[in-house]
Amino acid sequence: MPIQTSTAGATSGNLVQNEKRYRDGVRAVRLYDQLASTMQEMFEPKGSTATAFWFSPLLPRPDTAIGNENADFDPQTFRDIAQSMTKAYYADGLKLHDLVRLKNSLNPDQVAAQLVGQLAMNTIDALARRKATEGALVQYGDGTVTGRSSLVKSTAAHHLSLANFIRVRSIMGSVDNGDEKFFAILDPWQYEDLLQTTAGGMLQYGGTGKGADEAIYNYEVGKLAGVRIIVAPQAKAFYGTGGTAATVSTSIAASQGANGSNLAGARTIEIASGSPTVGMWLTVGSPQTGAESDAYIKTEVVFVTGVSGTTISVTGKGAAGGLLYDHAVGEPITNKETVHCAVFGHSQSLAVSFEEYGRFGKLITPFQDGNAKQWTTYSFSPN
Repeated sequence: MPIQTSTAGATSGNLVQNEKRYRDGVRAVRLYDQLASTMQEMFEPKGSTATAFWFSPLLPRPDTAIGNENADFDPQTFRDIAQSMTKAYYADGLKLHDLVRLKNSLNPDQVAAQLVGQLAMNTIDALARRKATEGALVQYGDGTVTGRSSLVKSTAAHHLSLANFIRVRSIMGSVDNGDEKFFAILDPWQYEDLLQTTAGGMLQYGGTGKGADEAIYNYEVGKLAGVRIIVAPQAKAFYGTGGTAATVSTSIAASQGANGSNLAGARTIEIASGSPTVGMWLTVGSPQTGAESDAYIKTEVVFVTGVSGTTISVTGKGAAGGLLYDHAVGEPITNKETVHCAVFGHSQSLAVSFEEYGRFGKLITPFQDGNAKQWTTYSFSPN
């Protein structure tokens, strides 16, 4: 007997496969967003803003609460607190041309949905990261300096340490609402500092579960001073903003793609001048000096593995160990040190509202356009 009797089944199945790949892409890179609490549904959800509500606890009154047979007690007033966020619409994606299918052996249609899922999550996570890292409560190193440009690698007091955890734990504990669900998001270099100095006092989970009441976060590795530690390579870092003077200060010189350089995945970069050395870390792109923007997101670090004149061989975070993003002629290159940003927070430090679109947006059914239907568009819709 036939196992399929209509084309509708095949179309539906294809959509389900794309949706699964989209969600696989989402889950693979989720970091800051996973710590945001979902705002409760509102009776009137439409409008340009979403509002979150909290209630204020009642004042304990041991003296006033003593019973009196001649008079009733004076009850307290219920008080709630509201905070609003402005809604925004986000959508992005990619277009595949038929020639890509003809020239590329990776079957682009199978990976397109996953790439768009990663793009959606990276977009959402960038918004969460900005909220998490642009607050007013900041400590630089051990607190003896007042800015990123004063932090230097050679000063031990500027490294992340148990002392930072103890201090931040005290601050968060003083303003906590009682459940003490604290976390810290670190990058691998900060985690190395902790392992070098506090490994004996750190509980490492080794990827095992901790019980049904407390799920493991993505990238979670352990606990220190009652703070859950999350270590991820995409954790926030301010590349090229440290205090040590640069010995290399140059820019991208060749056009994108010249000698296979400067494009995402490339293992070489072309520079205008200077003499980087093997073993040096270079910041490629503009160091972040203000609030994060799209221009700063593409800034990355690479490790120098070879030097031949102005052609520099590198290893980076991108595909096949190359550059993560494309870089244009004129973008700056420096070997100034990176400032790594540890984010400490609470389970209710962030909030998210998404209503009917779903927490991760949604994959739009791929469609074709062009006079010859030569383009196929994959995209995600709002969040």
